[in-house]
Amino acid sequence: MKNQETAEATSVTFQAAVQLRKRALAVEEGSFLGSEEELMEALGVSRPTFRQVARLLAHEQVLTIKRGVGGGFFARRPTLNTVSRAVAAYLNSRQTSLQQVLEAAQGVFRMGVELAVASDDTAARKRLARLREKLVAEDGRQQSARQLLALESELEGILGALSGNPAIELSLTMFNQFGAEQSTTKLYAGHPERIQAWNRASIGCVDAILAKDQRAARNRFAERSDLLQQWIAAELGDAGKRPRAAAAK
Repeated sequence: MKNQETAEATSVTFQAAVQLRKRALAVEEGSFLGSEEELMEALGVSRPTFRQVARLLAHEQVLTIKRGVGGGFFARRPTLNTVSRAVAAYLNSRQTSLQQVLEAAQGVFRMGVELAVASDDTAARKRLARLREKLVAEDGRQQSARQLLALESELEGILGALSGNPAIELSLTMFNQFGAEQSTTKLYAGHPERIQAWNRASIGCVDAILAKDQRAARNRFAERSDLLQQWIAAELGDAGKRPRAAAAK
């Protein structure tokens, strides 16, 4: 009986959360959603259930709770970085390997590149052209691994914008966040030749996107992926392929 009651309560909470989330996302950020009493009535739930739902959505950054005079519940928007960090944390909690993430990232990155080639987003294309200037300026210089990863993060952000697909934008940001947490600098630290190879492969990929050359963009992307696969194998071996918990045994 208790299990049934728990399931019903969970279902009520879930449905109320769905309704309130939709309500918050349907209006502009900062919009007043209502008082506690008003929202309880609108959702048809008890005070304890409503407060549980409100805490959940506040944690999701979908709404803001303000107390006191002029208080109530207000619409909020979760940020790209906050959501990507949460997903990266989940992958880390599952002991996901760098190789596993790379396998998943390849398909998303490939689609992002293809959409970027076809994109007519003038502002994002100008950002990409400015990034190319930075990449060219670094070519042949003594560039650090951190500088390379900062430029790569910028490239992935621009590709996400050019793709016009929020799911791809989120995925690229999350993969970048995961890589940063896994200290991918070790793939490049002490290897200036790898930094130069990656930089030049990135320039080739950017040039193909700016030229709207789909075939060249796919080829340059494949070259970058092959380089990364080689370096992960060289630095991490089987540890880079298996989940970290298994590799530690």
